[in-house]
Amino acid sequence: MAQSTSIEVFHSEVKHDRVSQHEKIIRCVDEKRMTDFTNKELAYALGWETSTMSARMNELVKKKVFREIRKRPCKISGRTAIAWGRGNGTLF
Repeated sequence: MAQSTSIEVFHSEVKHDRVSQHEKIIRCVDEKRMTDFTNKELAYALGWETSTMSARMNELVKKKVFREIRKRPCKISGRTAIAWGRGNGTLF
């Protein structure tokens, strides 16, 4: 059985990794001046899996860092998807 300190370190590292991913998403959107993007488009821009992007985007939407702008065809898949844009929330 793992000791409590090992578990605490694991959870600390997972939290740090998520915050780092959040920061990378925000930086990419700002640097590329993306005003309207789907999870797949942003995942492609960062070289990530769409599932990872979807998980992080859900967290950022809950914090109101991003919000749904509209539904439109994704430039990568061609399928109708939610296009996100900046919200008025903050990461911290």
